[in-house]
Amino acid sequence: QFFSPELAQELDIDPSLLEGREREITVLFSDIRGFSRLSENMAPRDVCSLVRDVMEHLSSKIREHEGVVVDYVGDGLLAMWNAPREQADHAVLACRAALAMQESLPALNLIWEKRLGQKLALGIGINTGPALVGNIGSMRKFKYGPLGHSVNIASRVEGATKTWGVSILMTEETQQRLGDAEFARRRLGTIRALGMVRPTVLFELHSDKITQEWAEMQRTYEEALGLFERRQWAECCRAI
Repeated sequence: QFFSPELAQELDIDPSLLEGREREITVLFSDIRGFSRLSENMAPRDVCSLVRDVMEHLSSKIREHEGVVVDYVGDGLLAMWNAPREQADHAVLACRAALAMQESLPALNLIWEKRLGQKLALGIGINTGPALVGNIGSMRKFKYGPLGHSVNIASRVEGATKTWGVSILMTEETQQRLGDAEFARRRLGTIRALGMVRPTVLFELHSDKITQEWAEMQRTYEEALGLFERRQWAECCRAI
């Protein structure tokens, strides 16, 4: 009940994993858009039923793509890749999981849209970077998961999906580790997240298929973004 079969197996082989190890991981945060507003007019039992159903669907997609579900917090979920076992393509796996989570929404909406009076939507943020992975709980409450600046960034990136109006955002660090994997993605811009000193470059993750229409839109947008960043306002407007 406390560990996934994969984690239990890894801990059985090497119990020192609990002590914490530094390694590069890919972290994913997600939450239900507008959850506070949705739950305001629902009975507590219905809220619990909604969250349980959503988390079950999302967790299954993470497990299908070899991720570890670290924690549930309210309507939010934290998952990671490349721990406890090494995964050379951890960034690719996380991105595929995020797209699969997004694709699971129609099935959820078949069940919940009439009851909620609107469609369910997700915000997903992904970041790759170093973290300490181990028991981040206490002697009284065990929790295997990651701690570090890269985890905080992933959380801020998920929050930024509300401002940018897109479902899935990833950082430049994740984007750089995708290699030749075919994903429809575009550089959206740069933010300085709340409480952070260094800026973060954000990319939208749209699909695992690059259509001609998307490729043209990406080229035009990124060209205009470059002009905007060089303060060439008129040229930017013409490109858009």
